[in-house]
Amino acid sequence: MSRRVLFAVAVLVNTSCALGDWIVSRGETMQIWFYQGQGPQIQFSIVYEEPGGVDPNTLIGDDLWFDQPGIYDLSGDPQFFEFLSYATNGKSDPGELQVFDQASLRLDGFMTEELWLGRFPDLAPLAVTRGQMHVLDIALQSEGVRLTIQMEYLGVPEPASILLVAVMGGVGFGWQRSVTYFEY
Repeated sequence: MSRRVLFAVAVLVNTSCALGDWIVSRGETMQIWFYQGQGPQIQFSIVYEEPGGVDPNTLIGDDLWFDQPGIYDLSGDPQFFEFLSYATNGKSDPGELQVFDQASLRLDGFMTEELWLGRFPDLAPLAVTRGQMHVLDIALQSEGVRLTIQMEYLGVPEPASILLVAVMGGVGFGWQRSVTYFEY
């Protein structure tokens, strides 16, 4: 490998470490209608299913209540890493979303992984370190609550992305050298 490519990769890795994790996957923007939900605080969680029911060790978001748009970090959830073990196993696993309000009303729905992960079949081979939920809109209406959310996963970019940036960096270095060459 040339010195320029190695330099570009080193710059990319150092920039990634300096700026924090990069968004490596983003799920679909989802609108969820929670009929008869009263709010004002809502809880949204995701859990993976296994034969015979859900796997409670993969439930994330069950301690998070929100009443306004914002970005909510799910990485501190005790089950986050077990959730990631399903999300990065290379298979499309079934899951369930759960929405609660303070009046103990509950909405359960089934979703495919690519809706909340953004990749099919899942996040493999990405090195995911954090997950966050964007609550884009929460609208209280007479018939219930409408949530607009999107999940994002942060971490280290996949090797193909690093290689692409390294190659582009090498092209950029080559372009500058040729400009310098033509100045003589």
